[in-house]
Amino acid sequence: MGDNQIDVSPAAQAEYEAELVAFLEANPRPESGDFTHSVDGRNSYWKSIAAWWEAVPWEAVAGQWGCTSGGVGVTFNPPDEQGISSAGYGGMIDCGTLYESGTVPLLTEPVPRSEVDIAEQ
Repeated sequence: MGDNQIDVSPAAQAEYEAELVAFLEANPRPESGDFTHSVDGRNSYWKSIAAWWEAVPWEAVAGQWGCTSGGVGVTFNPPDEQGISSAGYGGMIDCGTLYESGTVPLLTEPVPRSEVDIAEQ
């Protein structure tokens, strides 16, 4: 491997993808539903999506791309004027020089590699 590249074998990448696929099959992403729900219903959704993000195997998300996980953080935004607290997550992965810097944020989504068309450099 050259400078600044991560050493994750193709076999390991396939194992990471299989781990992510198994997780997604057993734990589908919570549906947002109809956002005309009550404040409690909308807050319940944001709590469930935050719990799901925390449960995602982020090392597998990164590893399937030949990258390493640098951690993920889930945050809740303060309630808006209606009392709704939305949530967000941010992931960090290290891919060395495998991908263009603008591509790397796309790789932090918990989507199996076989479903995405992203070219290595």
